[in-house]
Amino acid sequence: MLNGKTKPHRLALGMLAALAVAVATACGGSSGEKDAGDDGAKAPAAATTTPSQPAAAAAAPTTAAAAPSSLVLVASNILFDKKELSAAAGAVTLDLDNQDAGVPHNLHVFSGASATGDSLGATALEAGPTRQSLKLDLSKGQYFFVCDVHPTTMTGTITVG
Repeated sequence: MLNGKTKPHRLALGMLAALAVAVATACGGSSGEKDAGDDGAKAPAAATTTPSQPAAAAAAPTTAAAAPSSLVLVASNILFDKKELSAAAGAVTLDLDNQDAGVPHNLHVFSGASATGDSLGATALEAGPTRQSLKLDLSKGQYFFVCDVHPTTMTGTITVG
């Protein structure tokens, strides 16, 4: 019979068949009984689907870790606007925004918790208003920063995790 009732019936059968194939594929990958060739065909499909999701998730943290940290310190009224900074390990860019007109400032970074540690780098000593950048590769730990001209009022720490 080729009436209107036949077409929905065929559609329902097609959907039922597709559902059965989907269920068999999802459940069949974990079965390891009779058809070795059949399981071999299903197992790679399951292996391809499952690892691709964790691989994508694993790629995200790698990309995030590789992204450099960028930190800004504002020098104003012979003070830094922040005493404590934090960054991820790796490439770190420190921007010094000297807003003190006619007043020289720099940013000097040392390993450890004071200026007695190893000098890792410094910006030039320049009168404001200026903006300078210092790029460092920092590993996990504690670092000290200071303006060499104003060591009693312009200091702080960087915690790298």
